[in-house]
This record gives sequence, structure tokens and C-alpha cells, in this order.
Amino acid sequence: MKRLSLVCAAALVLAPAAHAQTSEEIIVTATKRGEARAEDLPLALNAFSSEALAARSVEDLTSLSYAMPNVQLEDIGTARGIANFTIRGVGVNSSIASVDPAVGVFVDGMYLGLNAGTLTDLFDVEAVEVLRGPQGALYGRNVTGGAVLVRTRAPSDVFEARARLAAETGPNLIGEVAISGPLAPGVLSGRLAIYHADDRGWLENGFDGARFGENETSIYRAALRFTPTRDLEFILRAEQGAIDGDGPAGQNRALHARPSFDFAIDNRGYAGTDWEQAILEGNWRVRFGDGVITSISAWRDVAVPWAADIDSTPAFVFHTRVLNLQEQWSQELRYAGAFGAFDVTAGVYYLEQQLTYFDERNFAPTFRRTGGGAGDFTTAAAFANVDWRASETLTFSLGARATHEEKFSRISRVRRAADDLDGPLATPAGDGQSGSDLDARARHQLLRCAFRSKAGTTFPRAWACNGARGRTPTSTPAGRGATFGGREFPHLEQQGGSRRAAYDAEQISTFEIGWKQAWPMGAGG
Repeated sequence: MKRLSLVCAAALVLAPAAHAQTSEEIIVTATKRGEARAEDLPLALNAFSSEALAARSVEDLTSLSYAMPNVQLEDIGTARGIANFTIRGVGVNSSIASVDPAVGVFVDGMYLGLNAGTLTDLFDVEAVEVLRGPQGALYGRNVTGGAVLVRTRAPSDVFEARARLAAETGPNLIGEVAISGPLAPGVLSGRLAIYHADDRGWLENGFDGARFGENETSIYRAALRFTPTRDLEFILRAEQGAIDGDGPAGQNRALHARPSFDFAIDNRGYAGTDWEQAILEGNWRVRFGDGVITSISAWRDVAVPWAADIDSTPAFVFHTRVLNLQEQWSQELRYAGAFGAFDVTAGVYYLEQQLTYFDERNFAPTFRRTGGGAGDFTTAAAFANVDWRASETLTFSLGARATHEEKFSRISRVRRAADDLDGPLATPAGDGQSGSDLDARARHQLLRCAFRSKAGTTFPRAWACNGARGRTPTSTPAGRGATFGGREFPHLEQQGGSRRAAYDAEQISTFEIGWKQAWPMGAGG
């Protein structure tokens, strides 16, 4: 498939002259100790600045899938916006909400607890960092494969305006604008960014000859930066977005040639994502260890309904509809400081999220099966990391994280459905639950058959690094990551089967030897 694009961009910045950032000086925050140069860190890390993202015409995180070794940032295929990330062969391949990811995604320090709704268009982004390998000590559970960190632009102290217009075949029209600057000089600054994309669809459905692939995205983001003193800073970011479009263009290889884009489906399906989120970051510089106390309070609410023609034929064989609902709240409080030759990072973390998932499997207009469930998940953790600079060229690091997680799930096995997913769902007594009506949007009406699990673990981390700043660092990191067990929504067990069937926790321990080298034309490792 070929797509042609025409891009017009403009930027206006009123600020003192500054040196341009070279490709060797990408600033990253992966160690949670403030900003550092990517090449100075003994980590398996790929970082992309805003300039690098623009040069690659990055639309979302999947655009970076082939830009790094041993990293696949893909979607699930059957639904738009659901992440299926794999790093070093470790990942998950599921669209079910209760299945935890193996590659964690963090936006401005907020962990996204649901794979669905993770892939939204990137715009007004400062940098993207991809960490390969388990990151349990600093980032907790569900990062056995690695972590993806996204940082949006913060409000600036000087007036700044950016705009971009793009047109692609389809047609696909994209427009974005961002404006930032001081509201009260030296005390308060703000930023407002708006993004809209309207894709009319490039494909043609052979079933009815209609244009296919329509998708419309709107995102609104606002930020305020408050600095009452030189040592105290607060940044409040709020975002609202909506995506609405066609379902997947499934191609049945028994009916259409593999290299072609031909397909014919009788169910157009749909793909939607609606989300709201707010993140409050506070940084307080203290004299104790010349350190910084950082607080990140975050909230997110997302709904991801989608439908697809699973059989990918012109006949009604297997259609599905799915509803994902998630709300989460998290709090991280940490300290980073230095005491002589020792750099210390320590903190605590708490996450609480509520999930609801239902799917409807239609094998004929009058033959439906529906199942799902809901869960309340909480995670609490404490972590610490110490770097010892034994000499100018040799550094040792030791860290650990203790995590405790509780999951309370209410499950409904796949069963006969008497009504659509969005309406009241009457279920015969003894067929999956003990009678009563069920509304997929009312969590408290879910069945009384509960599943509860508790788990805890410690994530150790250690490495040694030989190399001074600006020289060739060689490192030998070792670490551990884990994903905790749980219950899959929905489940297929028959009446009388084990109601406690679940998947177990997964733990990965790694050891590696790393090396980095900088050259005048770039860097590698």
C-alpha cells in the first residue's frame, strides 16, 4: 500500500538564542533521577527526541516498531488502539482487559494499566524512551519485557507556538496546534495543544464496494506550570480524547491473495476509544542530599468499545462485539539525592484500578454467547536504588522493590445471551450465574461468584559500569521482573468446573553485558 503525504509545519518561538541539541545528546529520565544524556546511562535504552519523531513521521508508538532491535510495538490486529508490545521476545497477545501487559507504558510518569486504549496518536511530545529488559526495581510489575516512557511537552517560560497541517491519500487530513507561554512571568505558565485527524479510509470493501477504514481522532491537552519558589514546582496536565472509526479490515487468505489488499466482510464493525486523564507532578528541591522530592498523582478513565468480523468473509459466520471500561488512580512519592559518592533513589507507589470487560460472540443472528467480568485491583510498592561511584570510571548500583498486589474479580462465563451488550442482559438461573438481570455498564450488578488473589514479590537489580562521562561505558546489569497471576475475563469453564481456575505469576531474571560507543556521526552499542 502506498500513501502520499504533504506536510506543512510552522513554529514560532520567542526566546534567547540557544545551541541546537545534537543527535548524541538526547535527554532521558529513565533512572528517575532527573534528566541525563542517553549515552551516559548503562541501560539498554533507545530514546527519540521530538525532532527524531518528526523526522520519522511517527503517528503512534507502532510507528517505532522497526526502529529498534528486539522491539515490536504492534497493535492486536482485531481492534484499533490495543497494544501488543513485545521486547526481547517477552510480551502478550491478548485483547482481554484482565490480562496484564509484559511491556509497561508510562505517560508523564503515569502507568497505563490497560492494554486497550494505549495506542493513541502522538503529538506535542518531548521524547519517547524504550527500555529493554526487566525494569522491576524502578517501575514495578508488568515490565518483564521492558518499558515505554512517553513525555509530553511542559509549559514554557517564553511564548511559543507550533502548528502542523498534513494531507495524505485516503484522504487523511491532520491538523495540530500548540501554544505555550507565561501567564504570570516567573510564577505561572500554561500550554494548550489540540490535535485532530480525519481519515476517510483508503481501502474498499469488496462486499459492498464501500470505502473502508474511516477513522476520526480528536485530542485536547492543557497544562499549567506553577513555580511559587525557586525550589518548588507543580505541573498539572489534563487530557481528553476520542477516537471513532471502522473496525479491522480482515482478509481471509482462503479467499484473497496474500500480497493484495483485497477483502470482503459483511460486518463493518467499529473501533472507539474515549478517555480522560489528569496528572499532577510536584518537584521540591531540598537541601538534604541536594535532592529532589517528586510526587506524581494520576487519574485516568477510558472506555474502549469495538466490534469486528472475525471470520473475514462476506457471510455471517463469526462476529464479535467487546466493551472495555477502566478507571485508575495512582500515586508515586520518591526522593533522589546524593551523599558523597552515593546517589540514592527511594520511594513508594500505589495503584488502584477498576476494570470491566464484556464480549458478545455472534455465530448467527439468533445464536449469541456473552461473557466477561469485572475486577478491583490494587498494588502497593516500596523501592530503593543506590549508585556507588567507586572511582571516576567505575560505578556499582544496587536496587530492589517490594510489591504487594491484590485482585478481586467477579466473573461471568460465556453463556446464552438474551439481549445486546449495551442493554439489560437476562440470564437463566444456573447458566453462568444465579439469575437476576445484568447490565454491562453497571459493575455492582455483576455476579456474586468472586475470585480473589494476593501476591507479593521483590525485584532485585544490580549492575556495574566502567566508563566516565563522554567515554565508552561498559555495563553488566542484572535484574528481575514479574507479572502477577489473575483471572481471565471471560472464562469458558462449564457448570461445576473449578471457579478458581486462574493463570499463574510469571517471573523473569536476566543478566547481560552491555557496551556503548559514541562516534562523531552518531552512537551505537
